[in-house]
Amino acid sequence: MGVAEQAHAREHRDVMRVLTQLPQGLPTTMWGWDMAELARAIVDGEAKRTPDGTPLVRVKGRWYVADRSNLGTFLREWDEGGADTPEERRRKLKQLEKALLDGKVSEQTYRELKRKYE
Repeated sequence: MGVAEQAHAREHRDVMRVLTQLPQGLPTTMWGWDMAELARAIVDGEAKRTPDGTPLVRVKGRWYVADRSNLGTFLREWDEGGADTPEERRRKLKQLEKALLDGKVSEQTYRELKRKYE
């Protein structure tokens, strides 16, 4: 195994370790993933940085914070503010409706957020 392959394998193991240490667990969008497959997607996924330098990785069409040194924000979904696709807005509206039905948000909050996402 060459030096590059060893570094890649080491990075994959590091991501696997971090995935098991997340204080809030995996994001719901990643539930059901095989951990090795998820780690591979994180290591090999498309990467970019935010204007403030935060590393991001794209997994299944969504951007997530990729800073493994901060377990509190690692894999938090990145919202680019107003750049939602129509399907993303539909997903958010569906989540908002469920939150209202579950009593997690008030009707007033529901109406305000619904206007925002429509």
